[in-house]
Amino acid sequence: MTPATRASYGPLDGSAPKPGPAGPAEGAAFVGRVADIICDHSRAGLELRSLDIASMSVSFHQNLPDARVPLFPYGDATNPAALPGWAPAACSPGWAHLAFLLWEVAPFADNGAGGVALMQVHVAEGVRASDLAFSFAGRMWVIEVALEGRPDGLEDAGARVAELFETGEHLKLVKEDRGGMVVLGEVL
Repeated sequence: MTPATRASYGPLDGSAPKPGPAGPAEGAAFVGRVADIICDHSRAGLELRSLDIASMSVSFHQNLPDARVPLFPYGDATNPAALPGWAPAACSPGWAHLAFLLWEVAPFADNGAGGVALMQVHVAEGVRASDLAFSFAGRMWVIEVALEGRPDGLEDAGARVAELFETGEHLKLVKEDRGGMVVLGEVL
């Protein structure tokens, strides 16, 4: 994946990158609010483009409405409040996978759980794919995530991210090393 949004991984406001997450309980709440906005407004065409934890900034783009309804194993698919806690089925729209993914990785925005800190999220136009940028061991690690046309859901994405870094598996999955930024590819 090479989304047009991956120009840089510096804060959106143009300032120098700040080490570490936003602060105790701030980052996860911020990411959760963004996921809620995605849930509430994506069917009307609002698309997340980027999210930066350090500067607590977010960028959205207005696109054409997407009336597709996500499918869930349980719950009311027409009710956006049904999304938290239930991974959308693979055939669900990309925005539903993105909202669920953000809820799953939100804890990494606070205090760098296990030394892994969510720093930024960049989303390709049409919510086809997303890049999640994590800080770990003094480097930026980017995980690419397909959102549209997934072969399976994103169940336990947060646990998978933790496992990647705790076990050292991330070192075996390097797709591209750009010095200060390492791209892992699609591991979720």
